[in-house]
Amino acid sequence: MKKNLLALLLVFALTVAGAFAQEQAERTTEKYDGKMSYRNVIVYKVFDHKDVVIVIYAKHGKDMGQVMIPKSWTHENPRKLTYRTCPPGINPYMSVVTMDGEFHKVILTLPHVKSPDSLWTVASPHLDIGDAASAETLELDY
Repeated sequence: MKKNLLALLLVFALTVAGAFAQEQAERTTEKYDGKMSYRNVIVYKVFDHKDVVIVIYAKHGKDMGQVMIPKSWTHENPRKLTYRTCPPGINPYMSVVTMDGEFHKVILTLPHVKSPDSLWTVASPHLDIGDAASAETLELDY
């Protein structure tokens, strides 16, 4: 009796989970049918400012680039700025995602720990960021 009840509950749970997974897959695939691409760059340093995140990244060759990303992008829907924790042994990097050649979002894959010897540092609160905090798009010089 217990085995039959357990088997019935297991079949029910698998049916519900399968229906939910199919619904989620349909929801995500119907959002966009265009061309999506991304480009990764190595991150050397991240400056935390109250309005922006300033990222120093590797350009082609030995050059370095700098970009200011508005922190307000983390609150938009859909998000234009996302953070991910960098696994141990992987260099921190930044992914810029484009759809049909237009900027879509940026993903920062960085270590979570903000220790003095990490790539995180605090930017001066008096730093002139201009209109970077209200930017609508991101352009990187690769």
